[in-house]
Amino acid sequence: MFRLLLVQVLIALALGAELQKRIKVESKSIFSLVEYTNFHKYPHHASLQYDGVYVCGASIISDIAVLTAAQCTLTHTILSVRYATSFYNAGGELLKVSRIFQHPQYNPNTYDNDISVLTLSSRMSRLTIAKPIRLVNTKAVEENREGHVTGWGHKEALHILTARKAKEIDRARCHDYYVRANKTLTESMVCFSDPAQNPCQGDEGSALVVDGQQVGILSWGYSCDKYYWPVVYTDVLYHRAFIKQYAYV
Repeated sequence: MFRLLLVQVLIALALGAELQKRIKVESKSIFSLVEYTNFHKYPHHASLQYDGVYVCGASIISDIAVLTAAQCTLTHTILSVRYATSFYNAGGELLKVSRIFQHPQYNPNTYDNDISVLTLSSRMSRLTIAKPIRLVNTKAVEENREGHVTGWGHKEALHILTARKAKEIDRARCHDYYVRANKTLTESMVCFSDPAQNPCQGDEGSALVVDGQQVGILSWGYSCDKYYWPVVYTDVLYHRAFIKQYAYV
């Protein structure tokens, strides 16, 4: 018994050392650029899953509805939402999605109107620790807003929730970047950028929060490694009528 316990301890120590080594290596390129966090700090954040596999980020907007990007629901119709946890594949509560309201004018080529409202099979029971995010209701002066976007992304090898700062880039400047890549910005989009590290694939659908209100849904960008390129978000204010129609918030 003691020998078995000793072996288990040695294995745990070895794994811990390897994990620390891995973190040190990764931090040079990725982990030093983001803030490890937990859902208590961003209690609105949720994980959208298909058959137990993480698909996208999402945000809680009521006790029975979440908000995500339409690209996350385009090919996946049987979905679940995990919330009240810092891990996308463990903990919290897992609820089935009962209905998907994808924007009827969503364009998968341009990502215009990249938004879906999902209603759940039952009401969330852990809203004492998880909380819906308030949605922006009034137009703000563009360029000066600063906020955070949370997510796991495909590069977060430890699968722990992270947060990144985001500063708004005016539309004209953002357009100048993407016209070179033959991409078009529309009225339903806003641009933000992190001077250190942009969000990554797998973060789509996550909420961009400014002053406690969700102003955007992470939609698309050039590359998570090209941190000097702005990231494009679906403008929540532009779609307030659509959200209210299906989520009543």
